[in-house]
Amino acid sequence: MKVMPEVCCVVAVLVAGCATSSSEQVAASPEPMVAVADADADPEPAETVTIWDGVYTAAQASRGEGTANSVCFACHSPAEWRTPMFIRVWAGRAIHQMWENIRMTMPYDSPGALSAQEYTDVVAYMLQLNGIPEGDMELPSTAAELMQITVTAEQ
Repeated sequence: MKVMPEVCCVVAVLVAGCATSSSEQVAASPEPMVAVADADADPEPAETVTIWDGVYTAAQASRGEGTANSVCFACHSPAEWRTPMFIRVWAGRAIHQMWENIRMTMPYDSPGALSAQEYTDVVAYMLQLNGIPEGDMELPSTAAELMQITVTAEQ
């Protein structure tokens, strides 16, 4: 049975929503409470990184183009990846979701057959095809790092 990524996301949200809050865990804990920093202090805002912040390199996109030419373009064309809707479909999500969707479904005849780096390079190439600016750092190929980059339709 094939599980759609959207279903996995809904299940993950539902499971996360059922977790006990940290304040309930502290109240139920028999261990002594430890003093915490000033509760009235504003937490440092997390730095938001988007695809527009130069999250891949030209060399990485070039490697992705090579992989696309040898593997992906047997079934796809660059034109499919270069449409206004391509980025909008993923807008508001972590780039990890795009990466994971591609990894779990492509190549069609053998999903997951490429290395993590090859999938990442293909995503970098897709970003390049859509006019997303290059940067000095390569797009990472770990889930934790990819979760920190948000796809946005506009800068």
